[in-house]
Amino acid sequence: MQPILWGPVHWYGFMMALGALTGFLYVCYSARAKGISLEIILDLTIWILASSLAGSRLLFVLEHLPYYLSNPLEIIFSRSGFDFYGGFIISLLTAVSYLIRKVYPVWKFADIIVPGVALGETISQIGCFMNGCCYGRPVNPKFVPWAIPFPYLDGISVDIPLYRHPTQLYHVVIGLLIFLMLVSLNKRKSFHGETFWTYLIAFSSMQFIIEIFQEPGQGIFLSYISLSQVISLIIFSFSVGIVFRFKNLSLYHPENKKD
Repeated sequence: MQPILWGPVHWYGFMMALGALTGFLYVCYSARAKGISLEIILDLTIWILASSLAGSRLLFVLEHLPYYLSNPLEIIFSRSGFDFYGGFIISLLTAVSYLIRKVYPVWKFADIIVPGVALGETISQIGCFMNGCCYGRPVNPKFVPWAIPFPYLDGISVDIPLYRHPTQLYHVVIGLLIFLMLVSLNKRKSFHGETFWTYLIAFSSMQFIIEIFQEPGQGIFLSYISLSQVISLIIFSFSVGIVFRFKNLSLYHPENKKD
């Protein structure tokens, strides 16, 4: 674990960029197979990335508002501190607005794009691991033999590294499984939007569980549950309802559902 990759380049930023690029390339590949113009995908990707960075940073700052009120320059110059849900929600609203304005099929595009989102987000977690952010709870390695000593927390070295749950790596493994599931589902989905809503079900479940093993005190909400877990429960419940409803409606099983 080492925050700096080379010179001024940090693992955190490098893996975020690599994740975004990999996700973009996958979406381009999928869109081309569907006969969709790559110009549309590029334009949409720029809007999604810009809004995602702004939204994810905003929610993280709101979760840790007392700290950032005392250290306002850290809002801009901190090397880490992003919340996926903030970026996802803002970028989703941006993407839907763009697609409606351009009169493109929203849910068809959502199914094409979301596996790329899942892949890019998963790759970025390697940067979190190298930087030592989103770290897990301290644990006894005798009982959790895969626990890892964390010499850095949020990019800052610590005097006595503690063995912790490598929650970032949990995220990577489960995230890759989710990506593979989405790729498979896109080949046999029942209605446009099924892959998108399934991703929300899978991701929110993963996020809720992983946060159980993360270090408490990082944006704790209502003393017992984190804000991210609250959002996960809401997204999971809503998405499950959508999938069950649409699967049971014959209207959403058209002949051309897979085009």
